[in-house]
Formats: sequence, C-alpha cells, structure tokens
Amino acid sequence: MGDWKEATKALTESIKDSEEYVEYQRAREVVVGNPDWNRMLDDYRRESFTVHLTDKANWLGNYEQLKGKHENALGVMEIKRFLMAEMKLCRLYRAVWETICEEGGMDLGFLDAL
Repeated sequence: MGDWKEATKALTESIKDSEEYVEYQRAREVVVGNPDWNRMLDDYRRESFTVHLTDKANWLGNYEQLKGKHENALGVMEIKRFLMAEMKLCRLYRAVWETICEEGGMDLGFLDAL
C-alpha cells in the first residue's frame, strides 16, 4: 500500500517543479501580500465557484453578472495574473487526473457529453 504514497509524493514534487506551479505560487504571494486584493479575490473565487456549480442553463448570464459585480477586483492586474496562473495549474492537475484515470482503466466517457 505504501508504494502509491511514495509515487504520489514524487508526482507532487514534480508538479511543484513545474512552470505552472511556480508561476501560481509567485502570483499567489503577491495577492496574499495585499489584504484588500486577497479579500476581493476570495470573494470573486467563492462566487465564481458557486456560479459554475449551479444553474447550468443560465451559466453565461450569471457569469457576466459576476464579472460586473467584481469589476474592481478583475481590474487589478495582479489579481488577473493570479487567476490566469490558477487556471493553468488547474489544467495541469486535470491532465494528471485524466491520465491516472485512463491508465487505471476508469471509463470517463460519460463526461464527454458535459
């Protein structure tokens, strides 16, 4: 059972060495270092997460409203950099997850329709 834990630790270290992770950490440090930006970012991310999980039929309209509501936060270049870095890191995590599932024989075909 311990082999997968060691492999996971090695994978985690590899991810931490990636350009995506390093860029994310750099951008995060800048935003976290400014309490106002950090609060604005957390508020936006929380609401964005909720929009993505609810009301798929009106997703685009809800997202446009969210962007308008958080116009001040999204206008801060450092917050934009963080959000872009976060998206790149999430894509990396998703690619890792998909590879693990595919190599492990998990059928993810049902997700194609989403």
